[in-house]
Amino acid sequence: MDPLRRSFLLFRDHGDTDALGSVFATLSPRLLELALHLCGRPNDAEDLLQQTFVQAMRLAAHFDASRPLEPWLCGLLTNLASSQRRC
Repeated sequence: MDPLRRSFLLFRDHGDTDALGSVFATLSPRLLELALHLCGRPNDAEDLLQQTFVQAMRLAAHFDASRPLEPWLCGLLTNLASSQRRC
């Protein structure tokens, strides 16, 4: 199992916020690029990135541990962007 998925599962299963912080630190630059592409405005992209991680925390129990984490987060981000008119 890849380290990012393992870290997210540590957060999901044990509430390990340091593990979630590690996921954020690793993936946020790439997710921010996607958010900026979708939104076009840096402030909106940063808000979208934050909302993505809040949504991931809320939906952590639904994450399929047999699948990669980054595409799941990209899907959350894309869905949030499409549901917001400002992006």
